[in-house]
Formats: sequence, C-alpha cells, structure tokens
Amino acid sequence: MASPTPSPSPFVPVKKLPDTDRTREVQKVFHDVFHNIPDFYVRVPGRVNLIGEHIDYCGYPVCPMALDQHILLAVSRTNDKKLRLHNTDPKFKDFECSLENFEISVGEGKPEWYQYFLCGVKGILECKEEMSSSDDLVGMKVVVSGDIPHSAGLSSSSALVSAAALATAYAHNV
Repeated sequence: MASPTPSPSPFVPVKKLPDTDRTREVQKVFHDVFHNIPDFYVRVPGRVNLIGEHIDYCGYPVCPMALDQHILLAVSRTNDKKLRLHNTDPKFKDFECSLENFEISVGEGKPEWYQYFLCGVKGILECKEEMSSSDDLVGMKVVVSGDIPHSAGLSSSSALVSAAALATAYAHNV
C-alpha cells in the first residue's frame, strides 16, 4: 500500500538532514524493519539548564542550552491509522497501537519509553481535534534513535516527547 503524498506542514519548518553515519544507520534500520524508506526525519536535541535547574515548571526563568546529543526519528506515513515504533536500542521493546483509541497509563515504576512518545502524539491529535480538522488520522511507522544519556538531567524524555509531537504534526499537516 502506498503512503500518502507528503505535504509540508505550515507550522513545522523543514530542513535538510545532514548525511551522517547515524542518519544512514537509522535509514538502514528503518528499511530492515519496515521494508520501505522513511518519508521524513525529525531531530530534537537534548538540553541542559545552565541556570535554574528544575524551576522552569514553577514559572521561574531558566537558561537552557541545546546539546549535540539528540533524538532522531525516521518516519513514514501509513493509511492504516496505526502507530508502529521501533527503537534502535535493543533494550527498548517495539510497540504498536491504533491511533483511534489508545490510552496512556503508567503502572508501578518508571514509564515505558513508548509512553513518552505517546504523550507527544496525544498532544498533537488533541490539538488537531480542537482545530476541527476533518482530515483522517494518519498512521506512522517510526524508528527511534537516541544518544542522549538517560536519567542524566539532559531531557532525553522531553526530547522524545517533542520529537513525537513534531513527527505527528508534520504527518497530519498540523
């Protein structure tokens, strides 16, 4: 089944992704897992707060700085309204769900990696709904690659949520 024709989102700027070993590796993994090529890529850096660690959510000012380490997504659109996620790190299991009726529920312990991704997706789909968008849901196949150290105060989870939101917005022309 052919993917929908890509059309640029009016709100998400599109830039050419540099040709690097990592980009080529993510492309290869995407082809190996999903047997096609990505429609687009999303890259979101980690960040560190130079001043004001853990006070931004209380309304106080911070001075953040982007890092070279980042989350890189390779994404293709599908017509089946499903989200399929594959992480290049083998310790994170694959995930699949319908975009028509998914829930985010965190049990005991830490959230699963894909739950962060779902938060970004959910935010954009709710925004799309509020905009009274008549467009149908667009499924996505996604390969996730990240080199931001986990649990190191470098916002790896925030970068994953942001990357998911950008990918969903672009795929849905929001």
